[in-house]
Amino acid sequence: MQSLGEQFFEKPFEEMGKKTQDFWEKIDQLHKKKNESSQNIERLKAAIDIRHLSEHNQGLSDRLKNLEASIKRQQQEVDRLKAMLEQNREKIEKLKKIRGPEKSLMKLTEDT
Repeated sequence: MQSLGEQFFEKPFEEMGKKTQDFWEKIDQLHKKKNESSQNIERLKAAIDIRHLSEHNQGLSDRLKNLEASIKRQQQEVDRLKAMLEQNREKIEKLKKIRGPEKSLMKLTEDT
């Protein structure tokens, strides 16, 4: 007895018996169902990946907002400290003008 493969290569498809044709049709149907199932599986995997990535993106977005807010607060602190430093430098310069030369201070303390 010959296998279906051997029969297929020796005879045209139409010459094979009805039973053989039914088997081939069944194989073809199963192959189509397998392809449909594979496509459905891929679609489900994609849906799962989309959900996971969307959740991950939301977490990243929240973290980014927090970091941006933190950076803004820190930049405000830097600006505040720079302003304080500048104010202190200006005060020091005004006070130096009032004080006068340092050497003259030594003479004041010796005279008293």
